[in-house]
Amino acid sequence: MRTTYLIFVLVVLSIPSFPLPQPPHLLVRFVTLFLGMGFVLLSAEYIALRTMRQLARNQRNLIAPLQWFSKWKGRHRIFRAIMFVFFAIFLGWNNIVRQEFGLGSWIAIDDLIILLPFMLIEIISTAIFHQVDLTIDQTIERRSGVAAAPIPHEEKLWVQLRTEHGPWMLIALVVLTIHDVIDWFNFAETNQAMLAVASMGAMIVISLIVLPLAIRMALPLRSMPRGNVRDELEAWATHEKIRFSDILIWRTRHSLANAAVTGILPQLRYIFISETILHQLSPLEVIGVFGHEVGHVRHRHLLKFFVFVLTSLVMLILVGAGIERWMVQQWRLNESLFLIPLYLWLAVPYFYFTLGYFSRRFERQADIAGCRATASFVPDPASSMLDESSVAESITIRMREGTLLFLGAMRKVTLINGMDGSHWSWRQGRLSDRLRFLEQLAISPEKATVFNTSTNRQFLLSLAAIVVISLVAYLILSL
Repeated sequence: MRTTYLIFVLVVLSIPSFPLPQPPHLLVRFVTLFLGMGFVLLSAEYIALRTMRQLARNQRNLIAPLQWFSKWKGRHRIFRAIMFVFFAIFLGWNNIVRQEFGLGSWIAIDDLIILLPFMLIEIISTAIFHQVDLTIDQTIERRSGVAAAPIPHEEKLWVQLRTEHGPWMLIALVVLTIHDVIDWFNFAETNQAMLAVASMGAMIVISLIVLPLAIRMALPLRSMPRGNVRDELEAWATHEKIRFSDILIWRTRHSLANAAVTGILPQLRYIFISETILHQLSPLEVIGVFGHEVGHVRHRHLLKFFVFVLTSLVMLILVGAGIERWMVQQWRLNESLFLIPLYLWLAVPYFYFTLGYFSRRFERQADIAGCRATASFVPDPASSMLDESSVAESITIRMREGTLLFLGAMRKVTLINGMDGSHWSWRQGRLSDRLRFLEQLAISPEKATVFNTSTNRQFLLSLAAIVVISLVAYLILSL
């Protein structure tokens, strides 16, 4: 799930509607809310205008403006999340909706109204930053002398909004609704930890079914027609013993070069490939991109993420409850001080480092799978060799060529999306590091097996540590 929406959902679920001590007048809080929203949007407009001025002054060098824009766009996303938490905790926006408006007992309605101002900020910020994307496209067209297909700006913006926000809004709505239904039954009133674990478990299980359907409904997709490309992709998936429901073309109006996979269950598993990938990359490079997504399935990355998140949440709840009890007993603190459960404060840095770390290693594993996919379609040099002992060497040669082909595809995708080597993602790491890893793999293909083994071992050891810590925390709480 997109990080911003994940923070939104966590805040809505976890921050209670407690009476604020001498809260400001309701009108004052509304004015503060709208002023804060205006300040966030003005800062987005400033970032966009400054970037467009830099692009106008540096027609020949787009790298510096793009680096500045990428850096401050990421910082603005963090700023939006911080403002949301500030409004929810210190301005009491949750309290206004649930107590002042009397909507606390309504299933999902109160949550949607709480999220509404911040979803609007996300959508309007995307529209503001879209101006920069249009300016970049126009600058590239002027420099290359090649005009792109005329697509209305409003249509491009609609595709971007639908791609970036549509699936996550639906998923957030489903998760909040499930939580409210479980809370409404109140089957664990005397055990809040049990209620939290049961709610999260139910949300995760149902998300396995809802997530693929929500993404398919929200994104502009169509089934890939039969032909040579689809036949080769399905042949590789069959070779890897991977089942899926369909291969879908992601209609982005050539505004995005990307691919994705969703769905743990084969009956609800879809692989998306944007039309830009199919048009701009060679058939072998398309196979490499498809092989990357198949690699996520082959290594069971989606299932590993769900298991890791669920077990980690159980551990954080138990550890947080133990620390809270110790602080109350040791320092004679009042339990009412813990208006926000301690495990939520622990969850933010914990998931930032642990999930980010494994996500980046999983991406490398999928890159290796993409290299293997392209290598499998490279002509076998051993067929022209008389010496049978050279077969092993031919496999290494094919893997090296497949890695170089996949590396070329990665560089093309990077160029099409207007990114440079300094681009950093919490989930994928720095782009230059990812490309350097592929370059090293092309030199020494045997490193692929070592990396895969090391990643799987680290993940299993982490899960074992989580289980041990959870059991120890549970035993301590039971004393």
